[in-house]
Amino acid sequence: MDNIKLTEDEQKLIDELYGLPKEGYFKRPTHIWIIEWLSSNDPHTGRELHKRMQEYKYFQSIYWKCSSKDEVLAAIERAATDAEHHGIIPLIHLEAHGSTKGLSDREKGVNGLTWDELTNPLQRLNIATRFNLIVLIAACQGYAGILTFVKALKESRLTAPALVIAGPYDDLKPKQVLDSTQEFYRRLSDQPTNFDDAIVSASNEVNCKIDRTIFPVLLYDEMLENLIVSMREDQRVARMNRTREQFLKENKKKRLSPEEKRRLAEAYSPSFQANITQQGWDAIFMMDIFPENKKRFGVDWLNVTKKILDIQKNNPEQIIQRS
Repeated sequence: MDNIKLTEDEQKLIDELYGLPKEGYFKRPTHIWIIEWLSSNDPHTGRELHKRMQEYKYFQSIYWKCSSKDEVLAAIERAATDAEHHGIIPLIHLEAHGSTKGLSDREKGVNGLTWDELTNPLQRLNIATRFNLIVLIAACQGYAGILTFVKALKESRLTAPALVIAGPYDDLKPKQVLDSTQEFYRRLSDQPTNFDDAIVSASNEVNCKIDRTIFPVLLYDEMLENLIVSMREDQRVARMNRTREQFLKENKKKRLSPEEKRRLAEAYSPSFQANITQQGWDAIFMMDIFPENKKRFGVDWLNVTKKILDIQKNNPEQIIQRS
């Protein structure tokens, strides 16, 4: 449905149907996991940040000096192991040279770590933290990594690589990286924690845009848009016709069985897409494994579907109940 545009009325539904819980996204990190991958000629901004963190005691920080991409991945794996066995919630701070392709210890990006190669390790760590992982990419063009992670999630519909990932849009000098990240952690240590305020304060510190992607919000907007479009009459008819063609092709016959007719009617029903959306949403946020995530990210997509039909002046009674 990526090539289908919303009508003006459908676009209004996006704002009217916001259904995510308003609180409970973020849990305060227990550790700042500083992973530095820089050449010997570079200012060791990760090490300096670690010293400042110890001095000002914003958070407990752990410093990893890496000399290869394998060591970077090993540091992330260690964070996942500690999260699994000791219940820590590390914030992953990646300090390296960045490009549109990934991270490296040198500005030319030789033998670098691609954004794609980071996806699975971060997914594993996010699971280990029960979907509480925050990643700060303290590297030039860090936002390119965010775009890669978003694309991978949309294509795979697997667990997100983090709850939220932040990074700069532009190239930053070492001092800008150090000053902005120190300010970020200073504000993040406020009680109560306000992640967006910390991002804004870090951006203002160096007059450079640092942005973030909150994956639950991103996914909710996209899945809501797809659900709205799927409720169109032409989309429901097309879905039913595709199902009919599939049955006839598989069984090599001209007539449908009573069971196939029932499933055909189900494909036309709005609840069909609502159930698919619900299953996908619950799987992404691991609600079967971590039931507590229902309070943080729970969305009743059947109820959302009823509201869509009501606003579209369809009959909400068309929806059959979930089994």
